[in-house]
Amino acid sequence: MKNRVIEFDIVRAFAILLILFRHLPQHSFNFYVFHLKGHLIDLTFIYSGEYYLGLGLFAFISGYLLSKENPSFEKWGDIKQFVLKRYIRIFPLYIVALLLFVAINGRNWGSLSICSFVLNLLGLQIIFASKYCHPFMTLWFVGLILSYYYLFIVLVKLGRAVLRFIALAFTIFLFSALLIKLAGLMDETFLMFFGIFVAGALGGRYKLIERMKFRHLIFVSLLFIILGCFYGVFIHWKEMSPYRPSLPSLVYMSDIVLRNLIILSFVFIAFALARVIIRTDRYVFLQKIAYASYGMYLFHRPVWWIMVGIYNPADVRIKVLYLALFGIPLITFVSYYIQKFYDKYFQKRLIQRIELKN
Repeated sequence: MKNRVIEFDIVRAFAILLILFRHLPQHSFNFYVFHLKGHLIDLTFIYSGEYYLGLGLFAFISGYLLSKENPSFEKWGDIKQFVLKRYIRIFPLYIVALLLFVAINGRNWGSLSICSFVLNLLGLQIIFASKYCHPFMTLWFVGLILSYYYLFIVLVKLGRAVLRFIALAFTIFLFSALLIKLAGLMDETFLMFFGIFVAGALGGRYKLIERMKFRHLIFVSLLFIILGCFYGVFIHWKEMSPYRPSLPSLVYMSDIVLRNLIILSFVFIAFALARVIIRTDRYVFLQKIAYASYGMYLFHRPVWWIMVGIYNPADVRIKVLYLALFGIPLITFVSYYIQKFYDKYFQKRLIQRIELKN
């Protein structure tokens, strides 16, 4: 049990660091494209991959750990307690981050409407996304995870048998795709990570991470390389083609399935690497990053915005070093103590009150 917790902490740390390095060029310059000895080096595929792999790890971990709790949802009180605990864990810090986004960078969102703000405030920005109400950048993932939490209740309640669980998840996926296509509601990112979340939920039910062996790692590593190369060719073809696949076309669905397989193979590689780090007994700092990871996700952009407001060097190379070498440790420090303060003085007390009432 102890090793399992450490493994998930290490992978969670991997995920947030991938996301930070994905967002860093947006605050400095695209250092994934550069010249080396007169040759143009384009590592944009890494930049794109960090987005899917980092968020995919978070989606998988969320589904896995929810299933490990083995909720039954037999009574309305079970559902109420489940939802309230997630709200207590997520919403207070999320609302603070949302207000910071608007206060610091709201002037750049000329199309910001009351509708968009309210939906984002309530965490409904993915479910009710439309051309009139847009999810906020970065913070949209909180709404995505909340929508998965709601559907997790449905999946557990109605899909106790594994085949029924999978069939229900597939039905939800198709219904959501049609809703996006025909009604223009919901955000397409719901489809992108839903399969990963469901795979995590099934993996938690059968303890796949705990049962993972070295021979499995060899297989998923080869699968990751093969699928990654194939996807690189597929993306190149799609970008060169004037045809953009529409939802829910076969090409679009194939694109999602392929990305999901790449993310899932990477998930097992990340957990294998976590086991290697555990054997070295040098993971304490990664555990601290994992503890602060939610705050780091919420507050990394506001910290970088403030840093650039204080000091904005003209040389973009100095700027990226400034934001990376000073910014990332500062983001970790600030997020760690914000999370610690919230847990100590608010979260534990609120959860205890809920448990006493039930």
